[in-house]
Amino acid sequence: MDVVITSKEKVLAGLAYVFGRLPALIIWLVKKDESRVVGFHAMQAFLYSTFADLLVLILLMVQLFFLPFLAGLTWLLTNLVADGFAPESPVIFLILSMLMVLVFMAGIALVSAVAFGLNIFNIVGAIIVFLGKDWRYPVLAIWAEKINHRAPTG
Repeated sequence: MDVVITSKEKVLAGLAYVFGRLPALIIWLVKKDESRVVGFHAMQAFLYSTFADLLVLILLMVQLFFLPFLAGLTWLLTNLVADGFAPESPVIFLILSMLMVLVFMAGIALVSAVAFGLNIFNIVGAIIVFLGKDWRYPVLAIWAEKINHRAPTG
């Protein structure tokens, strides 16, 4: 896709990456008939942002549902073990509670780092498109081209 594109097309295509899923979809709906380049980049940005948001949502669901279940199971097993070794010892429960909080905080930090990392790819894509060069995600570019070429033209 080494096509010379106008400054307006560069800006619209780049903004689709910067602002995420809904603005990318709006740009695609409005500009797909006028510019295949803008349509392609807007659709690719929409697909990637949707994929990234779903991945972060899945990680958050794991964080919010699986980790508390695991922490509760660990707490229950530790209670049984602690009662066998040192009944009525609050130190074991304090340490366990602190470890559970640290694991939960580490999970939140991990999800945040993944979300930040996924957004970096869109920023890189925006910069490359603003410079007038081609930017393609490995699988999503094929999907974006197919969707963009199937779209009815004016």
